[in-house]
Amino acid sequence: NTSENEGTSSVYIGPERQQLYFTVCNQGGYGSCDLFYSDLTDAQWGPRKNMGPNINSAAWDAQPSISGDGNSLVFASARPGGQGGKDLWIARRINGKWSVPENLGSEINTEGDEEAPFLHYDGKTLYFVRGLTYDRQRRNPDDQDIFYSEITPDGWSKPKRLPKNINTPFREESVQIHPDGKTLYFSSNGHPGMGGLDIFMSRKQVDGSWSDPINLGYPLNTYVDENSLLVSSD
Repeated sequence: NTSENEGTSSVYIGPERQQLYFTVCNQGGYGSCDLFYSDLTDAQWGPRKNMGPNINSAAWDAQPSISGDGNSLVFASARPGGQGGKDLWIARRINGKWSVPENLGSEINTEGDEEAPFLHYDGKTLYFVRGLTYDRQRRNPDDQDIFYSEITPDGWSKPKRLPKNINTPFREESVQIHPDGKTLYFSSNGHPGMGGLDIFMSRKQVDGSWSDPINLGYPLNTYVDENSLLVSSD
């Protein structure tokens, strides 16, 4: 941590719990953000390292998520070449180096904002947050929901919105699906809470439905905003 902004809606611990991935934004706002990582050595986090020009651009690059094998990186970016607004991009680790990111395309991205991706441990399901009002001049910041898409032989499927007992007319964000594939964590100001954004948990049932969210309570939640919970694989 420094005098700049660290975190920015999501951090990610690598699959072997030896690397921490996070976002750093310049002082004074979120116009310029890059992805960084730190290595864990002898139980100490080393100096942060920029992920480099293959990953980062001159635009807003943030919110990393990495597959369980460590070889796929999905993140949000406002760089040119997307569908509009903030899009989701993917890079592959090949021979120890990250490839140039590719836009996830019009099935995932819209002319609005897609943010806060979370790639399931097996790399086959992608959860993310979409702002539902695509006119950026009139966008309601409280109108954002959690969606998911599954990989198919033809690419990523058309995203589906999680059900109404998860999504509300207000803000849902900072989604995480645990490696067990059954436990969903997210933040919301649309469910009964302690004030502001609170962190909630829902579990997938045998029939595929999601249980009604449980507020994780004090001391995790307080009267101010809480988000970006990350639960390790163990």
